This record gives sequence, structure tokens and C-alpha cells, in this order.
Amino acid sequence: MRRLISSFAALCGLLAVVAALPVTAAQAAGGADTQRSAGQRWALKSQANGRYVTVEAGGSGNQQGKVRAHGDRAGDWQQFTLHTGDKGGTVSLRSDATGLFVSAEVKDAGSHSGMLRNRGTKIGAWEKFQLVPQPDGTFALKSRANGKYVSTEVNGTGGDQDLLRARSDRVGAWERFAFERVDRDSPVPAPAAARAAQLNVMTWNVCGNNNTQCGNSHTGADTLATEIASRLRPSADGPLPDAVFLQEFCEKHAAPVEEKLEQATGRGWNVFFAPIHYNAGALKAQKQCDNAAGDVDRGAYGIGLAVPDESSWFQRYDLTSPDTNTRGAKTEQRTALCAALPSRALLLCTTHFSAGGPAYDDADGSFRRAQAGELLRIVDRPGYRTVFGGDFNVVPPDAAKGESRDVLEPVYAQYQECAQLGNSGAPRDGRPTIRDMKIDYLFAPKNAAFTSCSTSPQAEPSDHHTLYGTIALPAA
Repeated sequence: MRRLISSFAALCGLLAVVAALPVTAAQAAGGADTQRSAGQRWALKSQANGRYVTVEAGGSGNQQGKVRAHGDRAGDWQQFTLHTGDKGGTVSLRSDATGLFVSAEVKDAGSHSGMLRNRGTKIGAWEKFQLVPQPDGTFALKSRANGKYVSTEVNGTGGDQDLLRARSDRVGAWERFAFERVDRDSPVPAPAAARAAQLNVMTWNVCGNNNTQCGNSHTGADTLATEIASRLRPSADGPLPDAVFLQEFCEKHAAPVEEKLEQATGRGWNVFFAPIHYNAGALKAQKQCDNAAGDVDRGAYGIGLAVPDESSWFQRYDLTSPDTNTRGAKTEQRTALCAALPSRALLLCTTHFSAGGPAYDDADGSFRRAQAGELLRIVDRPGYRTVFGGDFNVVPPDAAKGESRDVLEPVYAQYQECAQLGNSGAPRDGRPTIRDMKIDYLFAPKNAAFTSCSTSPQAEPSDHHTLYGTIALPAA
């Protein structure tokens, strides 16, 4: 969304928003843009009264943001995303309406001891719950803060009726909740007639989470946004991008990156985000980025997609991923993210495949082969010209070395890659994008020739070079 507005207008708008929003939503200003984050949403229905868990707007003191099971439907204030900082061992509930986490108030006394409130700005012990599956398919929530199960206080009165509290030592009807998936998927809009155009794209694995071998490890949003803006052009006189694909990216960096892109290009952008998940029993929880310096929450961990602000349709797609690796450790559940520009008959998609090799998630390439097949189905949208890329975590078929070199053969069979420069018969290889290997890609339809393809001179502060491509899109 375009942020190029005057300082006075921005200040007036901010004051108006803060005045109009409930207190909890105003507190979350500057946090995750939940409406442009494609994480799986859940509604929790209490089995004690058949009603939905709801974040209360307003209130003051210890009544602010309290959580009650009193919703008749799964609206915005009844929707949550699940987050985990320990590979699904515990989960934290973040309100989609406020962007804040649900906390167990273990220091309150009396009838409010252990009450749940939506006020956490980051995940700590009070925001962690263990999902305990029940024989009927429901779940109990056990607070990590006090070891108690969350109960629906159906015998409460007034504003405390149906209040949620972490206070029970056993699981009964009051402690059981059904997790209902909230589906926001929608069909891709019908495209307009395709017109000939030039498209400039860049993809970069920013290495922005906790890899201490990278300078971007634990980096703040402003620092990363500035770094991305500094490498938008493949050369001093090269073109600015029309789309940017980002991997190993933190959710709360999306808005600052969007703003920096608009300042650098003079055009409006939308930056969408899709998280990588961990399996948390039968449910999926978004992997959290490690906090930045100063213990600042950076939101979920995943992939980002920056596109012109005319785009409003975006969608996440789960990719088949191993649950554990050969060492028995829980593994990341990978994803793809697409956004449509119907007026240009253009679909843009990015992804980050499972890590490969004997010591990593996909030891023999079987999951990356499945992910490549799924990606081909995702990008096949009649009437659209699809350009896609990202970190595929595998070398190309004609690489001189590297494991699982056949993974991308079906992709090369249907699309051309940046390094082939419009010649589908050219070697399926390219310049290294990490150390001495190529594992980052840009693909386009075979009738849409790449007229240039290059990598950034340096990878730092990431461990990946940026990959740039210019594509001549034909008319229909």
C-alpha cells in the first residue's frame, strides 16, 4: 500500500486511527500487518458452552484485552494464529484483530488468577501453552506459566462470565476446545488480456533469522529494509525491480521494507508474507523469528513477496515436507506464496524448499521432488503468465557437482530459467548464488525470454547473492 504521503497527513491519520481503535489494537500499531500475512488462522470453540473464544475490545487495568468464550461466530475478534519458538513443543496464540499474544495472568489473585488477556507483545513463559489432544478430537491448553489447564468459567457473572483462566488441574468439558480452521483462500481473479511488457525481478535469501554466519542474523527491521533497498539495481544504471522475492524473512519486517521500497522507487508496493510452520501435533504453528537486539519481537519466520500495490490477491500454499529429519529432529514445513496482477495477466510466486543432504531435512531429495511437482501445479493458472523463483535448496540438473540434481528437471522442462537467457536448450546451470553452488532461481514461461540475468557482486550480509532477471513478456 502506498506510503508516500506528507508528514502532516501521516500524523493526522495516525492520531485518527489510534483514537478510533480499541486500546489493544492501538497497542499493536507498528507490529505485524496481520491482514497481509498468510498464516493459517484458527477459531477456538469452547466445549463448555459451544461459543467461540473472543478477545474483548477496550477495558482498562487488568480487564484490558481479557479473553472470554462468548462469540456466536468466528469473526475477526475470534481468530488466532498459532506461533512456536520451540518447534511445536508449545504454541502461543496471537489475535488476528490486534497482533498481540494471549497471556496467562498468573500473578492476579482470586477469581482472576490465571485469567487470559490479549496483551503480550512477544512470547515469554506466560504466552506459552501446551496443546494436549483429547479423545474426541478437541484440545486442552496447558499453561507453561503455572502448569494449569485453561478453563471456561461458565458460572462466572457479569463481565467475567465465560472468562478463560489457566487454573484447572484436570481436563473436563470446561477445559476442552475445538480448533476450527478459518479458510480465507479464494480463487485467483480472472486475468485481463496479456500485453507485451518488460518485467524486472530480483530474489534474495536475506538470511535474516538466527544464522550467526550471516550479518543479517537477528537484524532489526530498519537495517534490513535499508540493505534491501541498497541492492535493488543489478548495477549502478540497471533497472529497478517490479517484483522482489525474499526468503528467510521475518514477518514484522514487511511493513518497513514496503516503506523503504516506496521511498527508493517512487512507486506503491504491497509486501505480503507467508510463514514456515512446524507441526504441533495435528495442528500447524508458525515458526517464530528469534527476537532482535533489545528482545524485540520480529514476528513469524518465512518468505516475503513484494509486488506493485495494485495487487490485492495473495495466497499461501503448504508444500509436502518431512515431519522429522534423519536425526529425529522436527523439521520446517515449507511453503509457497503467490500474488496476482490481473490487469497485467501476471502471477508472481516465491518459495523456499526444504534443506537437502544427509545432515538436513530432505536427505535423498524425495521431498524436494514432491515440492517441485506441487510448485508446478500451483503456478499453472490459465490466462496468467507466471514468473516464480526463490531458494530451491538444490543445484540445477547440469551442475558439475551437488546432490539430487534431478529435482528441477520437470521445472526446466516446462519453464526457462534466468541463466538460460531465452535459450531453453542452453545448459541448465548458472552463476553460484551461495558459495560455489547455484540454488537460487528465477523461472518464466518459455515464450518469455530473459534478456538479462546477473547476481550481486557480494552476498554479505547474507550468505546468498541476490539474483536479478529481466524478462520480455509477450502479448497473448
